[in-house]
Amino acid sequence: MSNINEDDLYASFSPFGSIISCKVIRDKYTGSSRGFAFIDMEEEEGQKAISGMDRQEINGRPVNVSVARERAPRPSDRRY
Repeated sequence: MSNINEDDLYASFSPFGSIISCKVIRDKYTGSSRGFAFIDMEEEEGQKAISGMDRQEINGRPVNVSVARERAPRPSDRRY
């Protein structure tokens, strides 16, 4: 996803419906893409986008499309 930006995602996903928001996740220190993005759409349109875009290519790169999952809690590494 390093050569894919928000404009590419809008162009690829907009045929499936209205996009509420789109964000490529970047490393906070380098600004490089971390290899994933979040695209918010209404549920029905989102399901169509998942079916239509999963395992397709954007700018020559294959993409996996799925519903976002909650991040699992990570144990604290703090030692007091």
